[in-house]
Amino acid sequence: MNKAIAVGACLGLALLEACSSAPRGVKASPAWFKDSVREANRTPYPRLEDVPSASQLMRPADAWDALELDLAGELAQLAASPRSLPVPEGNQSAGERFEAEARAALAERPTPP
Repeated sequence: MNKAIAVGACLGLALLEACSSAPRGVKASPAWFKDSVREANRTPYPRLEDVPSASQLMRPADAWDALELDLAGELAQLAASPRSLPVPEGNQSAGERFEAEARAALAERPTPP
């Protein structure tokens, strides 16, 4: 029993000696580690104050839903317009009429909302 305690104590002291004599710190580190430490010190982590504030794209979901409804209404108006229908081939008068209506619409001054 005493022999086992003596052997355990010797092993413990040897382990303690090995741990205390091991090189520590950046001085004993390899060159690649020293370079990475220098690079990390050169480029610090970003600060929270530098994060940009919310933009217009960061709208709540209900605002996007309202915008979607507005666009769906405008699409329905465009689809209901006779100008959105294709002109049959060979019907030159319909094409000419469409062009005349389009030019007239462009010539009119828009009324402010």
